[in-house]
Parts: sequence; structure tokens; C-alpha cells
Amino acid sequence: MPFGTWPLWLNLLLFLVGAGIICTLGVRLERVVDVIAGRTGLGHALAGLVLLAAATSLPEIATSASATLAGNPDLAVHNLFGTIPANLLILVLADALVGRRALTGFSPRFDLLTEGLGVVVMLALGVMVLVMGEVPGPRVLGWTVNVPLLLLPVAYVVLVRLVNIGREHPRWQPDAPRSHTGSANGEGAPEDGRHDRGDGRGRALRNASMTRLWGGFAALALLVFAAGWLLARLGDSIAQQTGLGGGVVGMLMLAVATSLPEISTTLSAALHGNVTMAISNIFGSCLFDVALLFLPGLLSVGPVVHDARSAVFVAALGITMTTVYLWGLLEHRQRTVFRLGVDSVMVLMLYVVGAVGVVTLQHQDQMNDGTRSVSVIRMQQSD
Repeated sequence: MPFGTWPLWLNLLLFLVGAGIICTLGVRLERVVDVIAGRTGLGHALAGLVLLAAATSLPEIATSASATLAGNPDLAVHNLFGTIPANLLILVLADALVGRRALTGFSPRFDLLTEGLGVVVMLALGVMVLVMGEVPGPRVLGWTVNVPLLLLPVAYVVLVRLVNIGREHPRWQPDAPRSHTGSANGEGAPEDGRHDRGDGRGRALRNASMTRLWGGFAALALLVFAAGWLLARLGDSIAQQTGLGGGVVGMLMLAVATSLPEISTTLSAALHGNVTMAISNIFGSCLFDVALLFLPGLLSVGPVVHDARSAVFVAALGITMTTVYLWGLLEHRQRTVFRLGVDSVMVLMLYVVGAVGVVTLQHQDQMNDGTRSVSVIRMQQSD
């Protein structure tokens, strides 16, 4: 679609419409996965990590592939890295909804800590791969294989396996306080004090067959993917029309928009007391998004990024924000400040500082590009 030839106001309007569609689909996805988790025995941590995280990350797949094929792999990389801080910011919103106690004080689970550590490891690996740049690899069927990039999805599979082992055989059992609904978060108790939905749609889902549930999950996932592809093309056009770089649009606009499924699913889970699935969905989405970095490398014929500074900065920001929430899960602090846990307050401050940092780096890059262009013109004139 020739979005670049359309007026900026129309592209912005379509961007908002696509974002609203993704938000609506995300709420329905959370309901379906919640029922699947209970019917299959997966548990809400593993279901949030794998099923819900993969489905809500489909916009990132669409945006990354679409932006790379359109010749803008910079936008794809910044979108994937920028999604991490945007996803973690969603936990701040969920914390505000819970209110009376810090979000990380509701669900002291061993597998959540493993997931958070996995996010830190994946982001560190992503930075290492990005800094290494284009490494020549073996050719398979005429296609040059970028070995470091292929290690990311392998690391994702290994980390998911470790999380599942931790779920089945936890190394320790926390002494959990009673949740906000009065149910203990222990063996044989409702997870996170979650309660059943009393609406008609919730009862219909609980009574639906597994075939219908899996079919609904697949249909919703495909719709999320299509909406994500639309947002990617619109984001690329808006970046060109406004003169903003891929780093700014990738982190502050496109990453937030493609995080709308996580926003709707996470807030829906938190409102119904399912804190484990809310946190696990965010950590799982972060893991999945970093693993998707292999897409720009495979689909791009040139360098993935021309200047890795802003991408590395955003990745480091994601590592720091994740570490703060890991600290919150370990300390299990109950006190809140303005309805937010202390860890959420710190994460919110880090995101604001990080956003300012990305804009500053983008401005410096544009200034440096202009300086280099003037230098080249002067050299040509002197010759």
C-alpha cells in the first residue's frame, strides 16, 4: 500500500485505528489463553510465557519483517529492542490497577524469577550479536547463514525449557502472603487469588471444546499479525513524513503500538487477579521479541543497523528495567507509593530517562550526518 503518498493526518488516523484493533484483540486473546491454561494443565506462568507471549508478539514479527523488506532494517531492530522497555512499562500500569500492594508482592514464584533472568540473558546476547555486526558464515542453498543471529532463537528455546523445569521442580518454595482476594498463593490454592469471570462470554469459553478454543486462538493470532503488519508500514511512512529517525519511531511510537496486545492482555489478567500470567506474559514477550532479531538479519541484504549506539542503549535500558523488577520479586516488598510499588516507580523513571536518551542520541546522529555531508562537499570542491 502506498502509505507514503497519503497525507500524514490520514496515516496517523489509520495508525490509531490499527492500534485500537490490536488492543481489542489482545483482551480476547487473554481470555482464550486463560481457559486453555486451566484445561490443559499448563499453568498460567507457562501459558503466559509461551502461548500468550508468542501470540501478542505477532505484531513484532509483522513489523520487523515488513520494515526489513521495505529496506528499513534499522526500524525493525529498534522496534524489537524498543518493545522491551515498552512491555516492562505495562507492568507499571498493572501495578497501578492492583493498587493496595506492589504488583511483585502478589506472586513470589520461582519460575517468574527464571523468566526475568532469561530476559536479561537474551538482551545481553542480542547486544553481543548486534555489536559483532555482519559475520560471514557458511552458505546454505545460496543463502549466507548468520550464525550469531541464529543462536538467539536457540537460546530462547533453551530458556523456555529451563523455565518449564523450574515450574515442575522449583528449587525452593516461597512463603507467600495472602493475596488481595484472601487466597493463599500456594499448592492447591487458586493461583494469585484469581477469580472466575462472571460474564456470559467467560462462561461460553469455559464450556467450549478444545478444538474451538485452539481455533479461536489461531484466528485471533492471525488478526493480530495482520494488524501488526499494517502498523509497520504506517510507522515507516510516518517516520519518513515527519523526518524522525528509526530509533525515535521504533522505540517511542511503533514499539508502544505493537505492545498494545501485551497492554490489553496484561491489564485484563491483572484486573482478574491473575498476576502470575500478567508478569509472565510480559517477561515471555520480551524473550520472544529478542529472539526475533534473527529476522532482520535473514531478510536484510545489507547491514542490519548502520549505527548501533541507540539500539545498544535501548537494550541496556531494558536490562536495567528488568533487573529492577527482579529485585522487586526477590524482596517481595508490599509498600506502595502513589498506588505503585517502589520497583514500578523506579522503572517508570528509568523509561522517561531512556526516552530522553534515545531522542538525544538520534539528534546527535543527525548532527553528525550533517557534519559529514558538509565535509564531503568541501573535499569535492577542493578537488
